[in-house]
Amino acid sequence: MGQRTVKYVDATIVIPCYNHNELLLGALASIAQLRPLPKKVIVVDDGSDTPIELDDYPFPSSLTVIRQSNMGLAAARNTGLRSVSTHWVMFLDADDELYPGALGHLPSDKVVSNIDVFVSGYTLQRDGEKSDVFPQIGDPIAALLRGNPAPVHCYCFKVPKLQSIGFDETDELHGGHEDYDFICKLALRKSTFATIHTVSCKYIKRSGSMSSHIENMNKTRVKVWTRFFLQCPVQSDNQVMAALSFFKQYWRHIAQFVPEKMDAVTEHLRKCLQANASNSAEIKFMLADLPESLAACIWPADSQIQAPKPLHTLQHELLDWRVQEVVRGIALQRFHTMLRALEGKQEIRSLVLWGANDIAKMLLTISQRLIRVIVVDSARAGGQLMGSHILHPDEVEFTSDTVVLITAHRYYDDIYSHLLSNGVNKERVF
Repeated sequence: MGQRTVKYVDATIVIPCYNHNELLLGALASIAQLRPLPKKVIVVDDGSDTPIELDDYPFPSSLTVIRQSNMGLAAARNTGLRSVSTHWVMFLDADDELYPGALGHLPSDKVVSNIDVFVSGYTLQRDGEKSDVFPQIGDPIAALLRGNPAPVHCYCFKVPKLQSIGFDETDELHGGHEDYDFICKLALRKSTFATIHTVSCKYIKRSGSMSSHIENMNKTRVKVWTRFFLQCPVQSDNQVMAALSFFKQYWRHIAQFVPEKMDAVTEHLRKCLQANASNSAEIKFMLADLPESLAACIWPADSQIQAPKPLHTLQHELLDWRVQEVVRGIALQRFHTMLRALEGKQEIRSLVLWGANDIAKMLLTISQRLIRVIVVDSARAGGQLMGSHILHPDEVEFTSDTVVLITAHRYYDDIYSHLLSNGVNKERVF
């Protein structure tokens, strides 16, 4: 029986290496197991104390070592990128590894693809524990405004767009996140992204590695995000809520590391919310933990929703897993906030979920074994949701003790006003 022909894909893997000579062999061994194989592998020796020698190393692809003085990770990646002649390129750190199918999704030489960037999942290994992570990139602008979706070796890039961009070699990002900055630049140039739902690599976080230097990482994260956000043509509710989500988590770091940008960021957030926001329930929740003065700058008291989401958009989002996880995540946070706010103050005898939808179904699953749950929906009254009868609002006696979680996001403001006019305590409406 003849030997099976090894297939190659028109791709190069660039590996920067600084004093990780022994770990580099593990990375190369993982590449040798790839199917298909890359045509070329370029190792950039970034001034290692012991020079990397691979002249006699048996390898199934073209293997090149480029030596340079120690210039840093970004410069090493750029050195490798300048030497790439294939259609696709992937970057792998010397202390990480690829799984056999990491290049299996790349189009063959004869296939024309309109995709500029493929991104796949990864196994995060830290302190002896492993977990698989799948980046959620539907709209790349929204994904990047939420934060850095994935390490750089989860990406395969079409080469022509990259060589004019390159990684930032300035001292500004010396602490890390050069890869996050690189992806943001691609998104601003309207590159097309595709998510591959498979795990392609192992990302190992070691003590002492660059990614473990917390203060530097915090600083560079907000520097990259701030620069990206202020250049972004934010054009949708999902994008502005992604930005607000990041700001809610990292506003203290922005104030600490880029204080000169704080006013510009809050003003840009305010304008983006005024132009694109469609759900005041989400906005109020996201701003709740901010200092009142800061929240007022972003969403003044007299602010109003300009463009509620049309029904067809909401229907699409319920079917879109990338958006669904964000919406559900916020709903769960609101539910948790409700429980925390009421804990120890007053007994929750019953909970009203206003809006018989998928979010209500999820919350019903969580809460119905703990407390009595009433589902209210004027459009679906008389039906059932997971065995619970759906009531019309007129059938429910609302009192000051009633606890309501509004799941009908589109009608949040109208429902909220209706409840307050019927004597419900606003501190018990979520």
